[in-house]
Amino acid sequence: MGHSKPMRRVFALAALLLTAAKPVEHPRTYLLSLTGLPLGEHYPRLKSFEMETYGVDIAAVCRIPEDWSILAGYKYSIAGDINGGAAHGAGWLNRKQLAKEGPLLLVTLHGPVERHGPTFSKSNGLPIATFAGKAEIEPSNENSDDDQIIPLTAANIRLTPARACPPLPASRLR
Repeated sequence: MGHSKPMRRVFALAALLLTAAKPVEHPRTYLLSLTGLPLGEHYPRLKSFEMETYGVDIAAVCRIPEDWSILAGYKYSIAGDINGGAAHGAGWLNRKQLAKEGPLLLVTLHGPVERHGPTFSKSNGLPIATFAGKAEIEPSNENSDDDQIIPLTAANIRLTPARACPPLPASRLR
């Protein structure tokens, strides 16, 4: 026996609501960008950064800013390192340049991002993703050796869902 048209709509709407309420499943792949660094008038340039990760697979380095090097790898099983820095002063990145570079890495997370350090998920035993490290920022007075070291946390990471790195702009293809 068939259902009436309004009843079929109710069933379809109920099915849609049930599927929409599901939590994000993991693993999930993202583009990773640095954000929220205190670059300003007195300390305008990013010189380098070091970050330890946990529960994060580093799939690819998407962008390497000009005159920079970026190294990404693993210390042991599920703990990794991401390090980047300019070869010399001409490559240090100000806020606009950092935003223009866009995502630096393609990463896969095995769980949600933890804001307070490494822990394990209670539901499935998989590690929750963590990010912790430091950045070195350069003072505006180039005669000063007073570089500032600032902590990097999950708050300095922007994750954008993606399947692959974006294509390089034509200006970067040589």
